[in-house]
Amino acid sequence: FIVEDGGTTMDGVYLLEYLESLTPEGEKPVVEAWFITHPHDDHCGAMKKIATTPEYLNRITVEGFYYYDLSNTMLNYLKLQPGTKDQRDITIYSKAFRTMEGTATPLYRPQFGQRYYFCDITIDVSFTIEQCTKDALENYDLNDSSLWLLHTMEGQRFLCPGDSNFVTQNTAMFLLDESYFDL
Repeated sequence: FIVEDGGTTMDGVYLLEYLESLTPEGEKPVVEAWFITHPHDDHCGAMKKIATTPEYLNRITVEGFYYYDLSNTMLNYLKLQPGTKDQRDITIYSKAFRTMEGTATPLYRPQFGQRYYFCDITIDVSFTIEQCTKDALENYDLNDSSLWLLHTMEGQRFLCPGDSNFVTQNTAMFLLDESYFDL
């Protein structure tokens, strides 16, 4: 499976049960990649709930988390403390999960322009907040730190911009050629 965000804390059990319903009898769901677009609870809460509930945690395997944590330079500019609670939570909770080999699930930091391959699915990192200018970030909102992910599978493409606000939407539309959005 590939999971993007996953929902609120209350959604944790429902996400797990849904993945189990699609998994062959007697097997645990294996999440090849779990992308977190930004650290608001309505996006990373399910991951936190599963990580902090041992009976849930033992029912799932995650091969990799993909989360764009803000650099210290960006945190300083936005007047946020390095290691803010939401960011720290994702880093800490991701360590609770295990891979199929039983090792701690790695946490990757996607960068603008990267492409990830998962069988016949590709995911392009279309935008990160660090593509914004300082001026554009004067009215910063944590939603603006959302990763933009372009998914391509079976000839279909769809863009998931997290909860991006006006600032990042305008910047992305300016930086990316309009043909990029011919979905």
